[in-house]
Amino acid sequence: MIPLFPELWPILEEAYELALVGAENVVEGGYRDAALSEDGWKNCNLRTQFQRILKRAGIPSWLVPFQNLRASRETELAHTFPLHVVTEWLGNTPQVALQHYLQVTEKDFARACVRSPPTGAAKSAAKSGAAGARTESHGRTRNDKSP
Repeated sequence: MIPLFPELWPILEEAYELALVGAENVVEGGYRDAALSEDGWKNCNLRTQFQRILKRAGIPSWLVPFQNLRASRETELAHTFPLHVVTEWLGNTPQVALQHYLQVTEKDFARACVRSPPTGAAKSAAKSGAAGARTESHGRTRNDKSP
């Protein structure tokens, strides 16, 4: 079970409105029949249809589209929810997510580059001049390669 994220509601409502009267499922026809067969979703050929949709929309395709989509969503969710929760929803482990799916985004870089005024101990140290160069506190220079 996973939550139905709010951004999906408009898409599902539109699919509901476009469905034939009496339809029980949003996905009907060949895809659903193939998914319910012995080989499951492997028979559906979703990648080919997805490539056609991208081409019609003028969007460049990706090498592994469903893995990229999964990685994007897992990264988005990991910004909001604890990793163990996200991986439970998506059916993998934190180790798999860290190794294969989670990405550094442009928003991460932008957030890291925002400069905020110093607070607390950092502010006091800056006023008193107590914070020296980092290399001085370790007694070595930047070019010193010794541990």
